[in-house]
Amino acid sequence: MKTGRKKRADKKLPAIARPSDPTQPPAPSLALISMVFLGFILFFFRKGLLNPSEIIAGTDTNLFFPFKYYWCESLKAGHPAFWNPYLNLGFPFTAHPNVGAFSPSNLLFFLFNYPFAFTLQYILHFWLCCLGTYLFLRRLGCNWEGSFLGALAFSFSSFFVSRIFWGQHAMLWVGAWIPWMFYFFHRALEEGKIILTAMASACSALALFEGYTQIAVYALLGMLIYLFYRTLNHTLSWGPAMRTGALFLFFFAGLAACQIFPTLEAMPFTNRAHWGLGDVMCEYLEPSDFFCFLRPDFKGCQVGDPPWSGRWGYFEEVNYVGLLPFLIFLAGLAWFRRIRFYPFFVFLAFFFSVLSLGNSTAFSAAIFKFFYDWVPIFGKNRSIGRMMALTSFALACGAGLVLSAAASHWRKRGAAAARWAGRVTLVILALTMVDLYQFGNRFIFLYYPDFYTSMEQIFPDAAVVKPLLADPTHPRFIPRDVLTKNLFHSLSQVYNNDMFILQQTAILRGLRIEDTPLADLLRVRYCYIASPSSPSDRMVRIAPEHYLNQRALPRAMMVGGCQVSTETLEGELRTLESGKLDLRSVLLVKKNPDIQFNPVPGVAGEAEIVSYENNEVVMNCRADRPCFLFLSDPYFPHWEAFVDGNKTQIYDADGGFRAVPIEKEGLHQVVMRYRPTPLYLGLSVSALTWLLLGTMAWKSRRFLVLPSAQNKKRGAAPRSPFGPSFRGFLEKTGIRKHASLR
Repeated sequence: MKTGRKKRADKKLPAIARPSDPTQPPAPSLALISMVFLGFILFFFRKGLLNPSEIIAGTDTNLFFPFKYYWCESLKAGHPAFWNPYLNLGFPFTAHPNVGAFSPSNLLFFLFNYPFAFTLQYILHFWLCCLGTYLFLRRLGCNWEGSFLGALAFSFSSFFVSRIFWGQHAMLWVGAWIPWMFYFFHRALEEGKIILTAMASACSALALFEGYTQIAVYALLGMLIYLFYRTLNHTLSWGPAMRTGALFLFFFAGLAACQIFPTLEAMPFTNRAHWGLGDVMCEYLEPSDFFCFLRPDFKGCQVGDPPWSGRWGYFEEVNYVGLLPFLIFLAGLAWFRRIRFYPFFVFLAFFFSVLSLGNSTAFSAAIFKFFYDWVPIFGKNRSIGRMMALTSFALACGAGLVLSAAASHWRKRGAAAARWAGRVTLVILALTMVDLYQFGNRFIFLYYPDFYTSMEQIFPDAAVVKPLLADPTHPRFIPRDVLTKNLFHSLSQVYNNDMFILQQTAILRGLRIEDTPLADLLRVRYCYIASPSSPSDRMVRIAPEHYLNQRALPRAMMVGGCQVSTETLEGELRTLESGKLDLRSVLLVKKNPDIQFNPVPGVAGEAEIVSYENNEVVMNCRADRPCFLFLSDPYFPHWEAFVDGNKTQIYDADGGFRAVPIEKEGLHQVVMRYRPTPLYLGLSVSALTWLLLGTMAWKSRRFLVLPSAQNKKRGAAPRSPFGPSFRGFLEKTGIRKHASLR
């Protein structure tokens, strides 16, 4: 019975759904299509190419650009920054998804200056997105015009171009891999080859490496929906589908282990582990936002007139894939069941649109709550309107399928109709290119590197900058903004706008610590206070709105006493904030320390930091009696301490910082090293899995040549990815019939 249903359904499909269609014109070679895409992209980013010392960027580049700079500089120095001591008191740097530590495209930062490398990153990923979407649609049976339209509509949609100005470049780079993930996953389901499943996993791992987990998670959810669609649609049996899904997860976990292992270990220690539904539910869409599919400036624009009047930011609410692609997608609803794969893209667009509505409607809130409860990582991402990335992908692909089906329909009605169909499709492509260019070009802004590297952007007063840079005691500061530009200068900023931070930093962010003992404990030596306040005996004004903390304690100090705390982390920090405890004399520790001496409260000596590197801190200390060496850097697993070469336990003290027992009085050297075992294990697993994938790909290199959608005959030799051979071209055009060419 199932076979009969398939046959009857096949008869209803237009020519697009069948493997060969003589009415379709010969497609341009993939090389030509690639060059057209590249030419359009180069023209789009010409400002960055013509100004290599400037960077195409926006507001959030202040957050993400320093990450990439700091990581690549540490690699150039030969000492990878597995731990970054200057980011939010300190953080396991490679565990931070936004760093993109393992992205292969980081190589560009070794070959070019940083601004120009960023421009090349944009060009590379836009080109990858265009090419991937084109190949995916060709594989679905779409003609070249429809595939070209879909590639343009997705690659230059508002999800990509509007966020260039916003500076969320990593989000765009992840999005560029979405069509490649679907392309290889679709081929794996169709052809049942393990290497294709592994390639789908590889593209998913590369997406994760780019530095924005949120978009990668949504793309993986979209692939899961596609898997269920194929099985429920009786085009794929459950057995092969489940085997392909299991193999995909196996390869993905292995290939991405170097990022997954350290991130999963760090997650319970971060603020995201404590988020509730209210923390996640922000920057969701409202039903009125869907008018932006027709008019992207329906509510105004943040880069022009009229001014933006939406609930959230323009770049979170506006979704635009081009006017003609959207209308073509809607027109396809009349042929809903006749165009193969079109129902899937309709459902995908509907599904992610509903989820992105969040709390704006009761129905969407209930659907979102279900996924929040049952998909663990789903509730660790804010700004849920970004799910519209998959809606944009679905709209673009659906528009390509509809255009292909319509062109095929008219080409069957005779030579005259075929000519007009070809002309109309070319006009649609040209108008779409103009439309998307005009929409996206206004978001291309250039900034000078000084905008990012100048210390005056943090502390504009020179009287503050010089002592801050020259202070050898490793002070911390609270800057005029909460961005990450301090990484350019290896300065310790207390906290910034980063949404992936250790929990003690998150709690400190909620407390006003500037004029409390917590500022002393963290050695907040310099402070910028935006709102005027009266100087106190702690904070002394040294410049307008700039203060010097006279009570700041040393970063490393010898403390004689300890007290076991039974409070929560927040309770400990509030106790320290209240001033009820003498921080120089007594430590609050999480558990009773295993020591051979009786702690006596009071100052117990002196300590000096002689070397302060990313993954290692070296201190010389003098102990007047057995005591503790306290360092106001975050307590985190895999930090090891050595006192005079002997390994010693590190204790969690004073609300999440480090303390090491010094058993004997006298002079000692204490070394703390960060040795992240999950990272080392993940790197080993990833290296072996990538080696396995490379071996499989080499053995299957002929099979992996990207064939056209028409070439599906069993036993047929794979076609070159650069289009038909010269002889095939002559045969199609009729030139080969001439006697002189026989």
